[in-house]
Amino acid sequence: MPRGTFAMARLSHRWTLHAVTAGLVGSMGVAARAEVTFLTQQREIRAATSADANTQVVAATDFGQFAQTLNLSTPFQTPAGPATNDADTDIDCTIDPNAIRASGGLGASGGLNVNGSLETGEAGAFIYITFTVTTPTPITLLCTPRPSTDPRDEFELQLSSLSGGGAEFFLDETSPAQFVDFSTVLQPGNYALQFQVELSSSGNGIAQTFDFQALIPSPASASMLAIAGLLAARRRR
Repeated sequence: MPRGTFAMARLSHRWTLHAVTAGLVGSMGVAARAEVTFLTQQREIRAATSADANTQVVAATDFGQFAQTLNLSTPFQTPAGPATNDADTDIDCTIDPNAIRASGGLGASGGLNVNGSLETGEAGAFIYITFTVTTPTPITLLCTPRPSTDPRDEFELQLSSLSGGGAEFFLDETSPAQFVDFSTVLQPGNYALQFQVELSSSGNGIAQTFDFQALIPSPASASMLAIAGLLAARRRR
């Protein structure tokens, strides 16, 4: 199971995940080349503004493309005058037999209100996918560095065995911020892939992007092309 997903301590919210437990439909069944079958998916984006205690969550209902946006904005009073408490999240996530891809943006702003309390904007995205491989299968994980250096903002990229083999790869907010380019060969079994990213601000507005890919299988040339694509996308934003 995914670890304490989207625990937002400042607003005391915990995300409610809507699991979809089913095999892929149509052409997204067993990928003959990769010998991969996707089993379950949980994908959500979230935005929250404390000034009006507003939290919104959008979840994917199936394995189809998940392209969604949340934009929250509410005014509040500061000692210096009016301000806005903002939270913005967008994602474009696709799952196909040879790749899982997700890119998007996070934004947040807040400030000190007239009562002396901090108003906070929070934005986040979460992906949790389980799958089976029936033959030794190469996989490459590619990810841009976490967008927030605040240790309160959770960040996680984990690939783990569901058959008792432990983590193949693990990175969280306590790890140094880094570009991920990790490859391994998965032995036959069941696996879980989790990607989680959060951004919050109790001050001036900040905006960051995220890009993540899991390539299955993962020829070296595809890895290099995907890295170049992630860097190009990051420069364009």
